[in-house]
Amino acid sequence: MIRATVGRRVLLGLLMAGFLLSFAVLAWVGRGGAISFQSAAPVIKKLLEHYIPLLSVLAGFYFSERATADQGTSTTTETLVFATIVTAIWALAPPILVGAADTVDAAIRILDMLTGVGTSLTSACLAFYFSKSAKLRGA
Repeated sequence: MIRATVGRRVLLGLLMAGFLLSFAVLAWVGRGGAISFQSAAPVIKKLLEHYIPLLSVLAGFYFSERATADQGTSTTTETLVFATIVTAIWALAPPILVGAADTVDAAIRILDMLTGVGTSLTSACLAFYFSKSAKLRGA
């Protein structure tokens, strides 16, 4: 069993790391004027569209009344491992694609092809984990 607060912090950290790393890799790839603002603007929009739904799921939890820290709440290790793997794959896909693809547009096209499945699966994992690890009313 894993303490729920530890698991929530791991998942939040993965999403924030992927979010920040995406923009850092985009800045690194575009250094020296390699990417113009006209080319970067749609990529920035796509990156925000990638992360905002996932961060919204977490924000909904943290702003809810169920987010009180209860040190006794635990979740199974398997639940955290599965949620971590799915979240890590989806959170780290954009920086890896932007850094490895021939062009930024190619990376975004690949990401667009996977968006429906990736965002749905990751959102479901996050919602399930955060709901299972939440403090129950009256408990």
